[in-house]
Parts: sequence; C-alpha cells; structure tokens
Amino acid sequence: MRDDIDNQGAADLAHTEDPLGERTIGVLTKPDTLQRGEERTWMKILEGSSHPLKHGYFMMKQASPEELEKRMSFEDARKSEREWFQTNAPWKDMSNFHNRMGTRNLTKELSRLLGAVINQALPKLCKMSKESLQQVSHDIAALPPPVVKTLKVSFSNAALHIRDSGIIYGENIQKSITRELPFNVPFRAKVALVEQFYADWHRYCQTCFDSIYGATLTELQMLVDHHFTQFNATALLDHMLKLEDPPFTLNDHYFATYRDKYLSRYKEARQPPDFIDGQAVRDALSALAAIGLDGLKDADLARLRGPDPYEEELTVMAETSAYFHGKKFKI
Repeated sequence: MRDDIDNQGAADLAHTEDPLGERTIGVLTKPDTLQRGEERTWMKILEGSSHPLKHGYFMMKQASPEELEKRMSFEDARKSEREWFQTNAPWKDMSNFHNRMGTRNLTKELSRLLGAVINQALPKLCKMSKESLQQVSHDIAALPPPVVKTLKVSFSNAALHIRDSGIIYGENIQKSITRELPFNVPFRAKVALVEQFYADWHRYCQTCFDSIYGATLTELQMLVDHHFTQFNATALLDHMLKLEDPPFTLNDHYFATYRDKYLSRYKEARQPPDFIDGQAVRDALSALAAIGLDGLKDADLARLRGPDPYEEELTVMAETSAYFHGKKFKI
C-alpha cells in the first residue's frame, strides 16, 4: 500500500459495510515496496493511532516475483517472511507488534475470532434446535394413528393374491385343442389363460377396498369421538329446535322488507319486465322520486303491474323466504 489508506478501495468498502470498524481486520501488504520515510504512516496504522479498528491490523509480506519463479514452497515462503520482519527496520524494532506480523499470526487470529463467533452462536443455535425439536415432536404426537400401515397391508395382500394366482397351462391347452396342425397352440387356449389369470382380480380388489374403507371409517370415528365426545350438545340442540316451533319473529321491519323484495323478485321471474329502455326506466324512477317516492330501484317497478293470478302463492313464497332470510335478526 503505497497510497494513503483513505484512497484504498478495500478500505472504503470496509468502512461502508462496517462504519464503526467492529467487524473488520486490517491487513497491510507489500511492506517491502515502501520507500524511505513511508514506514511511519504504516507504523501509526499498526499501532492504532491512525484509522483504528477494533481488531487492529496485521502486516504480511508475500513471496517476491523471483521467489515465485523458483516455485518456493508454502513453508519456505512463511520462513522467508518471518526472517524479513526480523531483519528489516523499523519492523524488527517493534517487538510489541511482532505478533501482528506475518501470515501465520493473521491465520491464528482469524481462527481465534471464528472460534469466538461460533462459541457465541452455539447457545442460541442449541436453543433454537431444542425448540424446533419440541415443536416437531408435539406436531407428530398430534397426528392420528398411522392408517397407512393398514393400507400397506391391504395393498400387499391384494398384490400377493394376484401374483400367486396359479394357472395350469397344460390343462388349458389340452382342453382347447381340436383339429390343429402340429406345434400350434390354439388362440382360444391363450385367451383362456389370460382370462383365468385375472378372473379373481375383482374379488381381491374388493377385499382390499373393503379393508381400506373399514380402516378409514374406524379412524374417522376415533377422531370424532376424541374431539367431540366431550361436548354434550343434545340439550342445547333440543332447546334451539323448540324455539323454531311455532315459527315467529319480532323483527317485523326486516320481515316486511325482505317480503317485499322477494315478492318483487318472484313476480319479475314470472313476468320479465318490459322496461327495455334504460333511459325510460331512469325517467320513471325520477318522476316517482319527484312526487315523494324516492329510493325506488328498477326491481320495484314490477310491483306496478296488475294483480297476478298466482298472487297468493307468490306471497306465501315471499313470506317463507323472508322468514329464513331474516333469521339472523331473530330475537
């Protein structure tokens, strides 16, 4: 790093992501390329008096181009790096910071910090794992008994019966031979073999389905008993049914409103309105509003027709529908 640290792209990125410097480790590289007088800037950074970070800075010297051409091993490179810091000023005189110089010291510190992060996170992870295990165990315990086992047994039995369906080939062939050429098995013999093979399939499948039906019905009954046996609703149900006999309501307003709406709807269904012109309908409603009959809608115009021969029947239908429609307002 020959330039000011503020001009370094890596330093700028680290400051953006970690403005307080609590998660950043600074690494100074290529100290062997510094010119005379530039070491003081690096010393201030390494000592923490300039651009301080919580975890401080480390200094590394990598192999030179000549050393790389010689294919120096990793161990030799680390030895050369250590000897360089021990023999070159001013680094050799900074004994308090020798543990901050060299790749091995950086690796050791990174391992220590990683271990600390893991140790800090482990209790929380263990707690989350135990809570997840308890929740899963609770969910599994809440599941109904495994009907799948019964289904597997039923299917397996049916498959075994079908697989073991025995066929006597010789007898079928002999029964089907009439006047045939030598070495020729009649087509009828082949058909008979196929028919005999699946003749009992229906019985096996029916047995399988009956077993599954019985297991499912038993399981459903157990679920109903488990969840609803505790509720004795017979008395409450009898009471509610008694309230319906005889039919009555104290909500005359709702009953009358719904009665008129249903009666208008039924009349309209019997005799569709002749008001095809939408503008004429709007003019009629405006005229009625002008004489004080406001709030009317298109469906209300059906009441203006003359009496229907089935007026009485339509009224009964409207009142019955209005009674049930207004039950939510019943007192």
